[in-house]
Amino acid sequence: MNIPMLFPILTSLIILLFGIFLLANLKKQSIESNRASEISILISEGLNTFLKRMINSITQVIIYLILAFVIFAILFNKNFYANQILAFIAGSVLMCLCFVLSLKIIERVLPRILKLTKSYVEEVLLIVLDSSSAISFIIIGIMILGFNLCYLILGINSLIGYGVGIILTSYIFRISGGLYKSAADIGSDLISTIEKDIPYFDPRNPITLLDIIGDWISKVLGFCSDIFSSFMLTIIASIIFSYFLLNSGYIDQSIAMKLQQLTIFIISLGFIVSLFIYFFAKHRIKTNFHNVLLESVYLSVIISAIGTFFIIELLDLKISSLPAFLNIGGHFILFVPYLIGLFGAVLISYTAEILTSARYSIAKQTAKETEFGAVISIFNSLAISFKSVFLFVAYILIIIIPSIYCAGFYGVLFASLGMLSVTGTILIINIFSPLILNTTKIIRLVNEDNIALKNVIKMERLAQTTIALGNGFLTGVSVLSSFNIFFAMLLIMGQKTNFMNLFLIDLKLLSGLIIGIALPLVFLGLLLSGLTKIILSVLKEGYRQFRDIPYLDQDKARPDIIKASDQTTQKAMNALILPTALMLLVPIIIGYVFSIGGFKILLGMLLGTILISLTLGFAWSLIGEGLNNAKNYIGKGHFGGSTSSNFINIRIADNFGDAFKDLLSPSLNLFVKTFAILNILIIVFLI
Repeated sequence: MNIPMLFPILTSLIILLFGIFLLANLKKQSIESNRASEISILISEGLNTFLKRMINSITQVIIYLILAFVIFAILFNKNFYANQILAFIAGSVLMCLCFVLSLKIIERVLPRILKLTKSYVEEVLLIVLDSSSAISFIIIGIMILGFNLCYLILGINSLIGYGVGIILTSYIFRISGGLYKSAADIGSDLISTIEKDIPYFDPRNPITLLDIIGDWISKVLGFCSDIFSSFMLTIIASIIFSYFLLNSGYIDQSIAMKLQQLTIFIISLGFIVSLFIYFFAKHRIKTNFHNVLLESVYLSVIISAIGTFFIIELLDLKISSLPAFLNIGGHFILFVPYLIGLFGAVLISYTAEILTSARYSIAKQTAKETEFGAVISIFNSLAISFKSVFLFVAYILIIIIPSIYCAGFYGVLFASLGMLSVTGTILIINIFSPLILNTTKIIRLVNEDNIALKNVIKMERLAQTTIALGNGFLTGVSVLSSFNIFFAMLLIMGQKTNFMNLFLIDLKLLSGLIIGIALPLVFLGLLLSGLTKIILSVLKEGYRQFRDIPYLDQDKARPDIIKASDQTTQKAMNALILPTALMLLVPIIIGYVFSIGGFKILLGMLLGTILISLTLGFAWSLIGEGLNNAKNYIGKGHFGGSTSSNFINIRIADNFGDAFKDLLSPSLNLFVKTFAILNILIIVFLI
């Protein structure tokens, strides 16, 4: 085994073992007989119910997709690569394992966190840090270890299948979780508006509990799967680039090895940085915790940039004999694209925060104008979001154009690697914040201890300092990582035809482009239709429980959260069947029916989906985040507070925004990534 492959295996093992060590030290708290602990049990039951049905559905999708490839391979007499399928199964199974372990960690620590809220803030934050770090390190350790084992056992080609397994599993989990979360969030607002006798935010209300469960699913596990799928997509694109450049004769073995080493070392550096950030954050929590999350982000960015500079210098990547599409500017400089991507991520996140956070004037203005009704708030949010798309498109161009000039298509890959090189730190932070915010919701729900309430308010302020690392950031990394697959497709297809002919606009490319623009919109339209049915199902179940469960309205019984969660999950999975079939079958049918001639259609389709994601993905995330932050701002006592007509208006507007931030924006991001990796797998099967 060579050193470049041994290094990431060792680092992933260290990360995994450290995550297990943290988990072992998270002592399980005995369940106390109080209201907060009762709610934590109900939440755990709902989460387990969701996960069981989810894994069952993912298993079915894996089987159906494999059968589809087998059938099309037989019908059209094409290759069927067993190593790709085995890697595909491995990626899916390991991703499901990460979900299960993450859920078990949440179950283990939630009672302890709730108990400690009555004592000291620092103690709670340390437990939350250990919990979020354990989840993050275990996910990274398992998935990267699996990646390396696939490479060693099944070969470099299998990495595409491994990526398909991870991204397809993330897609199912994230989008079904988005349906679940959106339906529960909207349903919890609607039920108390329609039926005055059913309380809005109350532990007796099963839809309130579904909303909290949806937060865990969407903001903890969903976000993790989303960002990690982008991370894996970029790594796979890097391996594909070096592999096909070598096979095409553009570079020799030594250069290919250096390019692979570079990606591997940068990934490993990111792991080491996340370990360092854990110890840094632990120290800062004990001394002054108020800005620890932002400090962690900034520190990880600085260390990663310095470390990557020395790695690139050490490998001496001054390569002059590359094809034109890799040295468009007449040189091959990789650190500049990496740096552009790294700081581009900060710029995108900071801009999203200015446009949506209640700490700035735009969200405050939206909150103020709710006195004129929900429609005005919605129109204001739409106007701000659509106008702001230009900013984010400009940022993507600022990242892409200089990156291409520095290192051609490979420069874009390195820019996205820069954006994702601090994935370990971002995972920790984006598990840390929802853990705090959901704990805050539970404490507010029971409202049983003034000390606990004061403590969680302090913690909530800390959690909201990194609110910008949300859907806007995910859209940026999704677009860039998908562009990498697009360029990889160009490279592969260039082996079968003249490379420059791929850029000629013809009927095939134009048809693919039109299909690629329309397909995501049809996909999202089907999801919205499904969401409507799930909301109605949630409302009916809420009515039924208050009607049929004796003494529930008197707070002498508990809601049936298992049935409510199972029913909502089942409806979410049913709503995902047709959109998923559409996304999977359209490229498979086009690829196999048109064979080599269909490659250009697939290329156009992928470009169309990327363009849609580039524009609408940013807009929809801003709409939802802006309205949600305006609602929270009013709820904290501004412009009349939670008992005012302003709050009623913003709640109505926020229902509209919930569908955008929790469903449409993340679904579009996952659609384009899944579509990208599926397209390149089809091409590999057909070559």
